[in-house]
Amino acid sequence: MFRRYLVQDHAFLETGASVTGYAVGQAHTMDEKARLTDALSVLTGSENEYFERTFDALDVPEVDQTNPPLTPTTRAFQDLMLRAALEGGYEETLTVTLAAEWVYLSWARHVEDQSPSRWYLDEWIETHAIPDFEEYVTWLREQADRYGPKLSSKRQGRIDALFEQVVELEAAFFDMAYEDGST
Repeated sequence: MFRRYLVQDHAFLETGASVTGYAVGQAHTMDEKARLTDALSVLTGSENEYFERTFDALDVPEVDQTNPPLTPTTRAFQDLMLRAALEGGYEETLTVTLAAEWVYLSWARHVEDQSPSRWYLDEWIETHAIPDFEEYVTWLREQADRYGPKLSSKRQGRIDALFEQVVELEAAFFDMAYEDGST
């Protein structure tokens, strides 16, 4: 079950890194660009390394690591995130990133007191429950609070819809791991 989830999440990691890269380019200030560059470094560094180590531990075939068949949920999620970044501005990109990361933080906070016996489960929880990750999500929320009220009501409506869509897709993404026939 976790293996299926992890393969799909790794496929999504590239999308997350791309969206974060777009956010760097869209950011209004150098400080914002620097903060997002730090986040991009985590995604392409330690988080990607976690996937590689876990794939080795779970004997995930190379093809599933590099070119897995994607579930409809994964494809829909990738599409939404990339469209928001490409068709919107900084605020849209922030919104989809915030929604996705906030879900992970909320989940991790809910299970952080558990101590799974398998190192890769324990590390996955820890990755999303550490203070640095919480600080990043808080920063994203502050950015949304800073820029959101300045947007037109039409754009605010789009932001609200994007946030809701990401949360729905995150829930479906987690559920996908439990479905029979998932990759």
